[in-house]
Amino acid sequence: MITLKIPSWMAKWPFFQNLMVAFQAWWGLVQEWVFWPTKQVDPLTCEPFMLPLLAYKRKIRRLNGESETTFRLRISTAFQNASEAGTIGGLRNIFQRLNIPVVDIRHKVEGRHWAVVEIHMTNDMAAKHAELVQEIVVLYGKLCRSYELTVVTPTPLYIRQANFTHSTNTFVSR
Repeated sequence: MITLKIPSWMAKWPFFQNLMVAFQAWWGLVQEWVFWPTKQVDPLTCEPFMLPLLAYKRKIRRLNGESETTFRLRISTAFQNASEAGTIGGLRNIFQRLNIPVVDIRHKVEGRHWAVVEIHMTNDMAAKHAELVQEIVVLYGKLCRSYELTVVTPTPLYIRQANFTHSTNTFVSR
């Protein structure tokens, strides 16, 4: 915000003080107008009508039913995701940046073909983010790999520790 100072000899009259307040409000508004285009470059803070333009520029398409915050996050991390694409560590980072909880990512699993990459997710996360995970694999996965989404259902396991003893007596009759 622009701060203007009134000269001391004008500060005596309320008319000039009111005029200074009006000038500050006007130039503050002009400053917002001037800096508005620079605020539209950041997808996290831009106006909603600018999102499709930024998404097109970064080769991102909006998914059906995708929330605006997830769409903004995908657009803002698109360059970083593309630079890390193709590696297992990069795929983990992509999921982490997009707030998608993944249990594990395994590649070159023994007994399976070397080109299969397994993405392990919980059942509720796989149902919630199925289309988004598919889009991530298409955009940022390696072409020579096949990706498999494996659903893991965690179950609680309770183990008790207790003493188990047994004593025997053998009686022989003659």
